[in-house]
Amino acid sequence: SLYPFGHGLSYTTFAYSDLSVSFGSVNDLVVVSCRVANTGTRLGAEVVQLYVRDEYSSVVTPDSVLRGFEKVKLAPGESKVVKFTLMPSDLAILDKNMKWTVEPGAFTFRIGSSSEDIRLTKTVHLLEKCNDVAMGTTKAMEMGQIEGAMSSLSIAVAGLMTVVGASIFAQF
Repeated sequence: SLYPFGHGLSYTTFAYSDLSVSFGSVNDLVVVSCRVANTGTRLGAEVVQLYVRDEYSSVVTPDSVLRGFEKVKLAPGESKVVKFTLMPSDLAILDKNMKWTVEPGAFTFRIGSSSEDIRLTKTVHLLEKCNDVAMGTTKAMEMGQIEGAMSSLSIAVAGLMTVVGASIFAQF
């Protein structure tokens, strides 16, 4: 195509920073956030887009999937934190047995102004498989209450200076 998905023009410029991936405790949610600042001299609007890529999976998956977007209007010099809330099912794939599964492996969270103008990237490593992913809902689980084939999704987020341990399904 002539233009990438989400392409748009503006009379000002925007800077993206402070990408964070964190995990909710009450609703078992994944929260991805970043700061967007208007670095230009005019009032402007930017559509901040979140893409997720499953780096390694047992079946073929899309290169990346749009999982959220938000339009922010900012005055010159103003900044705002943009938050996207994902459920564990947003990381699920339909596996070879036709079951929704969150497989272990690397998931890359990419934030940008279009599908090709990616400004921030962070990779999360899921260490265990979860076969019980409810599409459209989440399950409140605690680490000690997981039965049988069901397991928690332990993750490690590796940044430049920090390694964080967390769990998608339970408060850490």
